[in-house]
Amino acid sequence: MAAGSRNRRRAILLVGGMLLSVSWAEAQMGTGPGGMGPSGSFPPPAIGARGGLDWDERNWSLGGQARFILPFLPVLECIPSGDVFFLEERKQWQINIDAALQILPFAYTGGGLAVAFDSLPTSSGPTVETGYNLFIGFNIPARTLPVIPFAEARWTMINRFVQPFRTVVGVNVPLGRQPDRRR
Repeated sequence: MAAGSRNRRRAILLVGGMLLSVSWAEAQMGTGPGGMGPSGSFPPPAIGARGGLDWDERNWSLGGQARFILPFLPVLECIPSGDVFFLEERKQWQINIDAALQILPFAYTGGGLAVAFDSLPTSSGPTVETGYNLFIGFNIPARTLPVIPFAEARWTMINRFVQPFRTVVGVNVPLGRQPDRRR
């Protein structure tokens, strides 16, 4: 079995498992009809900047992300992101489309799809590979600060560009007013 096919199968299983956990999370979060949380509204979308370190190869990264709730699946937050990796003799970019499930008021977990671009010249030009991400993150709720600092532990599995463990820290800026999440 090809490694790309195996990675796609793993990503599909990961997303399927996250979707199966949605009903449990809705019950725990008190989500009501119409998919709105206890406060009756969704948190606003946010944009942010982040930096990271690949601990295996000691490469730094810099990137950005957006965060928004999916109205049709309100317990999941969609997090598209992109990073550039600072390697010695080449450039590498990675684009991610992740989904996160808030498991505690200050913690979330999730996973998603990853696409990596490597500028290292090959006989066919730059290389593009696909794979998946798994992560767990921690943040400070927005009602405490006007921005949302966060830290994540990420595992990225891509065929040729294996970055097994990376830490990421950053800050998100809400694009609107946060609903009051106190109960």
